[in-house]
Amino acid sequence: MNSCEKFWAEALRRLSRKDYSVEEILSKVSPDCRNFVLERINSYFPDLDERVYQSELRRTVNHGKGPLYLRNRLRERKLSTDEVREVDYEVWLDSLQKAMEKARRKYSDKEKVFQFLLRQGFTYEMVSRFMKEVEM
Repeated sequence: MNSCEKFWAEALRRLSRKDYSVEEILSKVSPDCRNFVLERINSYFPDLDERVYQSELRRTVNHGKGPLYLRNRLRERKLSTDEVREVDYEVWLDSLQKAMEKARRKYSDKEKVFQFLLRQGFTYEMVSRFMKEVEM
């Protein structure tokens, strides 16, 4: 087994435990073997970055976080932030409702709730639109 095959075997071990982006995997590979491992990844896992993106999107919405949080998460995972697609307001509405429930348990002041939602990664426009819809 040559060194490039060892890096490929290590990449497979990592991927068996958790989804990693292509760049996260390649960052663990020596420069000599990057092309070898990249070719294998692309042939065996052609949609790996898409899977990571979808998993992060689900995680973000389920935890009541917003699109700015998702963008930062993708940057941490070494995915291109160009891949952040425009997700429907309806998807973020579910996440906003979860965050609003949490905010209402913590704060009674409207301004504090507004600031909390901004800290959760929602844009100013989304929060103000949502706050008008629910009329706190």
